[in-house]
This record gives sequence, structure tokens and C-alpha cells, in this order.
Amino acid sequence: KYGNEEQRKRLLDLTGRNKLLNYKHSGSNAKSKRQSFLRIVDEIPELIIERLESEKSFELISKPQDKEYSVDLKLISEIDSLSQDQKDNKIQVLEELDIFEPSCDKLINDNRLSNQERGINVLQIAIGFLSWFESKGIISEEERLSPLLLYPVEIIKRRSIKGYKYDIQSTGEDIKINTTLWRKLEEEEGLKLPELNIDDEGNILIKDLFEELRYLLKKR
Repeated sequence: KYGNEEQRKRLLDLTGRNKLLNYKHSGSNAKSKRQSFLRIVDEIPELIIERLESEKSFELISKPQDKEYSVDLKLISEIDSLSQDQKDNKIQVLEELDIFEPSCDKLINDNRLSNQERGINVLQIAIGFLSWFESKGIISEEERLSPLLLYPVEIIKRRSIKGYKYDIQSTGEDIKINTTLWRKLEEEEGLKLPELNIDDEGNILIKDLFEELRYLLKKR
């Protein structure tokens, strides 16, 4: 077991080619309208995870053309009260319908192919991103954007009276820290990042992790 763990660590790609270290929200292709991501907006991360953990699902909703949203989500401790939309069984995303549907289809197909060929689920909800810069090398001025927490999910396409609907549900795997980022910053930047903890009731302490990260990074 120890040998396998050491081998796994050696195989981690710690270069800027790895999306876990250098994620880019590139727009859709003008011809295909497909993206390899969807951006969740106007939702509470802890409530999403709580519902998915209880084996329930959400319906993904495309953005109406007449509405605007911020891409920065707030934790439950950062708001005074929940809106009705934040209490329902739907997840709002930033993409409008012409990009939303082909992007959902791409995510489903890419994940299915990865599962068939490698046995790996690559579809995940990313909670929080760290913006940082390399301290070494010739690309030290290039900003890196790395997800902090990853929660494995799957998207289910279903037919309805009004067309197709897309539901998102848990794969049954646990939420986890981005171990690639943790190892990169420890080995090359000398940063020992905190671990993700849970309370006595099994709730994931996302707020505590983010506060520890802010404190640690402020000292740099």
C-alpha cells in the first residue's frame, strides 16, 4: 500500500498543463457552443453538498437572458437569509440555453468515455478557487487558478414535455481537497495547507478550511 501511494504521488502532473493547477474558464466554440464546464451561480455550496449527500438530486437550470448573476458564491455563514431559489431543488448556472444544453451533453459524453476507457469519473463540482502565481521559473507572472475542493457528480439527461432536462447527482464518493494543488504548494512553495475536517454530525467544515487558508496565505 505504501509503495502504491508513493508511485501515485510520483505520477501526479505538477505542471501548468494540469487543469487541477491551472484551470481556464475558456468560452464555448462559436460553432459548437460547447463548454467543458458550467458555472454555478446564486447557490450555497454547503446546501448543494448536503442535498447531494442525502442521495437527492438537483435539476440544472440555464440562465434567463434578462438576468445577471455574480460568479462569486457565498458560504451559508456569509448570508443573512436564504432566498426561495436557494431553498429549491434546482441549481442555477450562468450559461444561457444555447450554450447550456450542448455543454451538458459534452460533460455527459466526456465523463461516460472516461469511465469506459479508464474507469475514472472526471465530472466534479469545484468549490472555491485559489488564485496564485508561480514563484519559480520564467512563467512566474502568469496567474494560476486552482480548484480547492472537488465533489464527484454525474449528470443525467431526461426527456420532458418541454424538451430535455438535466439532473445532477452524487456518485456516492466523498468530497475531497485538490491533492494535486496541496502537494504542488508544499513541495515547490513550502506551504503546508490545512486538511478538510468534519464536525461530530458529519458536516463538512468548508468555512473553517477557507478561513485557515486565508490566514496562512496572509502570512506569506
